[in-house]
Amino acid sequence: MGGFPFLSGVLVVAGLATGSLAYLGYRQRDRPGARTFALLAATMTGYAFLYALSLPVQAGPLRSALGAAQWFAIAPLPVVWLLFALEYSGRPEYLTRRVVVSLSVVPALAVAAVVANAMPVPDALLVSRFGDLFYPTTTAEAWMGHTFITHGQGPLYVLFIVVAYVFFITGVAILFEFVVRFDRLYKHQAASLVVGALFPWVGNVVAVLGAEPIPGLDVLPFTLPITALLFANAIFRYDLLDFVPATRRRGASALVADMRDAVVVVDDAERVVDVNPAASERFDLDRERALGASLTSVAGVTLDPDEELFEVVNDGSVYEVTVSPVHDRYGSVIGRTLVFRDITEHRDAQQRLEVLNRVLRHNLRTEVNVISGYATMVERQLKDDGASMAAEISTAAGTLDELGQKAREVERIMSRDDDADTYALADLLDDAVSRVTDEHPNVVVDVYTPSRAVHVDVDAVVFEAVVADLVDALAHYGDDVISVRAFTFDGDLTVRASDDGSGIPASEYEVVRRGEETPLEHASGLSLWLVKWGVRSLGGAVEFDDDGDAVLDIAECVADVGPSAVSGGRPGGVAAADGGDDRET
Repeated sequence: MGGFPFLSGVLVVAGLATGSLAYLGYRQRDRPGARTFALLAATMTGYAFLYALSLPVQAGPLRSALGAAQWFAIAPLPVVWLLFALEYSGRPEYLTRRVVVSLSVVPALAVAAVVANAMPVPDALLVSRFGDLFYPTTTAEAWMGHTFITHGQGPLYVLFIVVAYVFFITGVAILFEFVVRFDRLYKHQAASLVVGALFPWVGNVVAVLGAEPIPGLDVLPFTLPITALLFANAIFRYDLLDFVPATRRRGASALVADMRDAVVVVDDAERVVDVNPAASERFDLDRERALGASLTSVAGVTLDPDEELFEVVNDGSVYEVTVSPVHDRYGSVIGRTLVFRDITEHRDAQQRLEVLNRVLRHNLRTEVNVISGYATMVERQLKDDGASMAAEISTAAGTLDELGQKAREVERIMSRDDDADTYALADLLDDAVSRVTDEHPNVVVDVYTPSRAVHVDVDAVVFEAVVADLVDALAHYGDDVISVRAFTFDGDLTVRASDDGSGIPASEYEVVRRGEETPLEHASGLSLWLVKWGVRSLGGAVEFDDDGDAVLDIAECVADVGPSAVSGGRPGGVAAADGGDDRET
C-alpha cells in the first residue's frame, strides 16, 4: 500500500530544530560546554535526517546502507551526552583523549557490527557472523509509503544498550545535582536539559521493548522536536551557553589554585586531603607525599574544634589561620579548610608602631616637660630679646605636648572595641560642642538638630571626638561663630560643620582627603585624621567643600525618630534645624 511518507517530513522538521541548536552551540564554541552541546545536537540532527531519508526506501541493499549510516549518529550519542554533562558541570579533568577513547570502544564495536550486517556477503563469512552478533534477524513491513525494519537483538546489541543506558543515566545524575543543589540560575538550565534528554531515552526504551505503535518504528527521532524545544528554553530563557556551572566550578578551583595564601583541606580525622600550590611552596611540601599525612606533620598545627581563627608560628613566620568547615550534602561536617595568611610583616609593623607609640607617649612627654620647665625658668631670668626667645621655646614645647596628647587620644579612640549604643542625637552634639567651647570661650557654636527627637546607634566616645575635632578645627582656623547642623534621611545621619569665615584651609584637609602626606604637603596636626578614621569606624565618611566646611555622613545609624524635639534654642545651644526642616520621612 503506497502513500506519501509524511513521517519523513516530521523528521525533517525535527532535524532542522536540532540543527539550529547545533549551529548556536558552534557559534559560541569557546564557552564551556558549547562544543559538546553542538556535537550532541549535531548527532541528533544527523540521526533525524538519515532516518527521514531511509523511511521511504524499501528493504534492500540501499536501505541496509542507510540503516548502517544512522548508527554513525546513534552510537556516539550516549558518549557525547556524557561528555557534555561532564564539561557542563565543570569536570574537564575527565575530558581526556584516554577517557574519550575508552568510552567509545563499545559504540565503535556497535558501528562496526552494523556495517558488517549491512554488507552483502555470504552468511558463512566471518564478517556476516560478526554482524549477526548485533542483528541476528531482520524483517521489513510497509505502511502508508513507509518501510519499517525490525531487527532481532543480538548479544552485542544488548551490550551496547546497557552501556548506552549507563552513560545516559550517569549524565542525567550529573545534571540532576544542579537541579536539587544549586541556585536558580543553574537549576532551571539543568532541569530543561534533563527533561529534554528524557524524551529520546523513553522513545528508545519503547523501541527496545518492542512496544512501538507500528512494528519497526523507531520512536526516538520523533521526540527530538520536544527535546529541541526544551534545550532552546535552556539557551534563550536561562542563558545556557553564557552561564554554565563549569565557569563557577572552575573559577572556584582557579581561585584556590592561584591564591597567594596557603590553603590546606583536611578530613574529619585531620588528615590532609588537598593543598594548593601556595601551601606546597610555603611549607616546602611534595603534594603527593602530603596527601594522607597528618595536619600536624604538614603544617605544625593541631585544631581546636571551637577555634575558627588563630595564629601559629611556623619556621619563623607568623600565620593567621582561618578555619572553615566542609559539609556534605546532608549538612554534616566532613572536614575543614584552613587558610594560612602570612602576617609576619604586619606583626613586625604593629610591633614597631607599639614601640614608637610607647616612646612618644613616655619619652617625648618627659623631655618636652623638661624643655618647657627650663624655658620658663630662663624666660624669668632674662629680659627683652632673651626672654622672648625663651617664651618661643616654651610655646613650641607646649605645641609638642599637645601633639603627643592628641596622638594618645587617637590611639585610645581607634583601639576601642565596637561599643555602640542608642543615644539622643541632641545630647551627643551638645556634649561634643561643650568640649570645644570650654577650651575656646570666645567661640559661639550654634547647634541645629531635626525638629523631631532623634536617637542614633553609635559609639558615643568616637562620635563626640569626631564632631569636637571638626568644630575645634573651625575654631582654630575660621570665624568665632560656628554652626553645626544635623539632618536625617532614610536612617542615615548627616552633620554639617561650617562657619562664616574662610573655614578649614585646603592645605589641611587636602592631604586627609587624598589619604597621603608628603614632606612638602602635610597637615599641621592629627585632628582631621582622627575625624576621617573615626567617622569611618562609625560606618561613615567625611567630605570637605571648597569653603572649608565639613560634612559627616553616617549610614543606617538612626535608631528612632520621636514625635517632636525641643524648639527655639539659643546661641551656643540646641535648636530645631532650619525651623524644623529635616529630611526624615
